[in-house]
Amino acid sequence: MKRILSALLMLVTLFSALSLGSCSKDDGTPEGMQLVMGGENIGYYFWGPEEWVVANVGQIACTYASKIDMSSMTFAKGVKPQGTIKEYFESEKTKFPYEISVSVDGESCNFGNASGLGTKYVYSYEYKERSFSCMQIFVENNGEFYIFTYTASNVMYDSDNTYYDRYLEKVTAVIDAFKFVDVTETNTEAPKYERDGEGYILVSDETLAGFKMYVPVSFKVDCSSALVSVSNSSGVNITMSQATYTGVTNEDYWNARRKNIEAFADKVTDAESGELVSSLEEIELGKQITLEGTNWALAYEYSYVLDGVKYHAYQVLIVESSINGYVYTYIAPENMYSEHLDEAKKILGKIDY
Repeated sequence: MKRILSALLMLVTLFSALSLGSCSKDDGTPEGMQLVMGGENIGYYFWGPEEWVVANVGQIACTYASKIDMSSMTFAKGVKPQGTIKEYFESEKTKFPYEISVSVDGESCNFGNASGLGTKYVYSYEYKERSFSCMQIFVENNGEFYIFTYTASNVMYDSDNTYYDRYLEKVTAVIDAFKFVDVTETNTEAPKYERDGEGYILVSDETLAGFKMYVPVSFKVDCSSALVSVSNSSGVNITMSQATYTGVTNEDYWNARRKNIEAFADKVTDAESGELVSSLEEIELGKQITLEGTNWALAYEYSYVLDGVKYHAYQVLIVESSINGYVYTYIAPENMYSEHLDEAKKILGKIDY
């Protein structure tokens, strides 16, 4: 559960920088909806409101209301916990990066055409001095385990409803329309990529992203739109998108980034005080580096623990012109970081703006 929440928080921090196109209609799409993610190759069809933005990242299906309204719905496959869902939820509550207040505590519910009943929780929390409510439904279908999450602000939309209340009718319609199907193997032709002189493949669409990114063929594309994300079999992940934070000082940028990381990273026990503290470790911040074709670039190196695994990150804030800024992030498990760092820097150096 915490892994899905962490991924959702990371998505929320990216939304304000993205302008992603929605998926095309499918013959079976319900009226007023659009396909967010689905197919017989993955075993389900997840439809969302037709006016919302589709922002899938990897295997996490995600749709949100708008760049101004961050209300969102996600759906992802998870690992079935040992014991009951209630036992699982209770054990995970203490690991949340913020205190939660539960209002619906393990209520049974239907979820589309799932073979079994889902288990629903609704809770509220404070994030960056703002109040949110979250509905999570844990559901099994033919032995597989999935998590649906709806999150919205508790700010009043009108005199009667919060933003969370505003979309409950749409959320109910999305849940009712959800369709599980039998998984069938499909023979899909591997995508063909343009290559440079070194054999690196072009994985970005310059019209959407604003840059050309080339990576080794060992990487697979997780997402290629305004946000570009690639990964390899060693657990390495590289992302790049337009900068979320603009018109701020370098210190303000890192302070905002720190808050986002601390919100989803694990807490660890401080050796001296014995208290739980953020696992974020700041290694080197705001180091000026030279990148051809840019005005300036600052590198930030840090590490954190997520779900018990330590990750090491190298992030570069790039100003390409007076109006265009980008964030390039290389993240790897601690034991893989040094091995792939030169490769990540080479990819960064080859980006064409």
